[in-house]
Amino acid sequence: MNEEQCHREWEEQVAYVKANQDSIRKKYGSDYIAVQNGQVLDHDKDQFALARRIEGKVDRRDKFVLISTLEQVLNPEPEFMGGPQEEA
Repeated sequence: MNEEQCHREWEEQVAYVKANQDSIRKKYGSDYIAVQNGQVLDHDKDQFALARRIEGKVDRRDKFVLISTLEQVLNPEPEFMGGPQEEA
């Protein structure tokens, strides 16, 4: 996946979370959620446990997976929600 594709998929996952925030909040509360292709794949209170599970389930070379809390998506900190980062 190139940088442009990664950024586009990041934007799509963020848009999905924002558009579905009420149902996501009701179902997952403050848990971290893993979102890919416009669906929540999994959730957990522990971001790293979630990431480990997701890594074993999906091929991230072809598709971007957003792992975040709803609040982080709605109230982004620039260093966390700036989209895919460019390497220096």
